[in-house]
This record gives sequence, C-alpha cells and structure tokens, in this order.
Amino acid sequence: MIYLSKGFNTNRLKVIESENDFMTIVNSKVTLFDSNDDIDKIKRNQAYYFIAGELSEPIRNNNTLLSRSLVTLDYDDLKLTEEEFRSHLLKKINALKFYAYPSISNGLKGTRFRVIIPTDRPYTQNESSTVIRFITNHIDLPYDAASETWSQLMSLKCTFESEEAFNDKCIYNEGRSVLKIDNALIKMEEQKGVKEKNNISLKADYNNLKKYTASFMEELLAGVDEGNRDNWVTKQFGRMLSLGFDYTTAYEWIELVNREFVRPPLSDNNINRIVLSIANKEKRKLEKAREG
Repeated sequence: MIYLSKGFNTNRLKVIESENDFMTIVNSKVTLFDSNDDIDKIKRNQAYYFIAGELSEPIRNNNTLLSRSLVTLDYDDLKLTEEEFRSHLLKKINALKFYAYPSISNGLKGTRFRVIIPTDRPYTQNESSTVIRFITNHIDLPYDAASETWSQLMSLKCTFESEEAFNDKCIYNEGRSVLKIDNALIKMEEQKGVKEKNNISLKADYNNLKKYTASFMEELLAGVDEGNRDNWVTKQFGRMLSLGFDYTTAYEWIELVNREFVRPPLSDNNINRIVLSIANKEKRKLEKAREG
C-alpha cells in the first residue's frame, strides 16, 4: 500500500492501492516545477510525499504505521558526482534490486539522491534500525539520519529540470533479488556475536598500566550512538588537540572518526560547527593568557 500527502505539513494521508509498491514508485510521475526561487515553500506545500507499507489508519505517526514494504534512504551532501554515486551503488549493492532518483535539491546543494529498496516481506519498527544499518553498512556512505525515523515521509520524484533530464539521472538496478529481511537480521546478529566474542577473547586486565593514548583509542573504536553524538565528537576533537595534533590533522581525523564510528554520522555542517567552536574557545584562552 502507498500513502500520499501533498506537502509535509499534514499528517493525513491519501491511500493508493498498489500491487507492487516498488514498481508503483518506479513508474510514478515526475512533478515538474518552474522555479527554485522558493524551494522550501515547494517542499512544504507542493511536492508529493509517500510512505509504503501498512497503517492502521491514514494518519501518519509512529503508532499508526504498522509496517514498511520498502527501505527508503536519503543521501545528501555527497562528496561524489552523480556518476560516481551511480558507480558506487552498483559496486556495493549490485546484487539487490533498487531504484535511486535525485532529490529536489540535487545539483543545488551538491549530489543528493533517494534510494528505494524492495523487501521480501514487510518489516516492523523493532526491525527497522537493524535493517537500515545492514543496508547502510553495505553502501558505506554517510546518509541522512532522518531516514531512520519510523514514520518519515519521503518525497516522490520532482525536479526543476525537464522530465527527460531527470529520468536520465535515475538509477534502476534489477539485481538478483529483493532485500531478504530475515537474512539481514540474521547477518547483523552474527556480526554482533563475532564482535562480542572478539572483545571477550582480546580482553586483558591491563588497566593499571593503560596509558592515556590507549584509553583514547579504545573510546574512539567503541564509537557512539544517536543521543550523545555532539558531546562525544566535541570531547574527542578536544582530546586530539591535547595530544598535540594540529588543527588540520585533528579535523581530518575527526571526519574519519565521524564517518566510521558515529552511528549515524553527523552532517558536515555539525562537524564544522564543533571544530569552529573549539577553535574559537582555544583562541580566547590564548589571548587571555597573553593579556595576563
């Protein structure tokens, strides 16, 4: 089943009967807009949005959404060209059937795409984060954390270009199969078990001998989950500076740490804000020390 809304200011949805939710999205019409002068207004009031799955009633919230039939992911602010993103997807998840199309801000704010992956069965809210992590681990690119919101709306195809130009950028991959939900859940559980086993086998009681740098590295490898990401990244960047990293090196390292160990990664804007905040604080300390 597909549920639609015009704009995202309403929680009331229109029910669209669908035998194949994936192909309904693939074959959906491209909405054309003349001007991008007020893109926020278009997104808020004029663009069409969808949820694929089953709701207990056509009102969007986390409680009414019973299951989803498609995995939908947004990739924003990519440091890749459109062609590089296409090649990356085909390399990473070529075995899966999927469809990707440019989001409305693609080209205006870098490379931005929406990836749609059909599943062999509906999946629930309790399974959602594991399923998303399974796919995003394979794709291995920073994605929009809002994709993890259970009842998140995703915009349908719309553009300021011609329909032909838009369709040329869409990526359809037949693959060998759809995403098998139970297989994804089992694989993630197996990975968790291997990680826990390795942690136990490698554990040794060197706490009395442990150096500051060793503790720091262990904390980096442990990473952080959503809820404390800003504070954690701020702390790690500060510790890098205290260990003698220059700002450029520390910045390169914190970008790597954010990409690999922050779940989900912070946006580039957030990273830049944290780095700038610490840099300004250190500058004020230095100026105060000179005055004293």
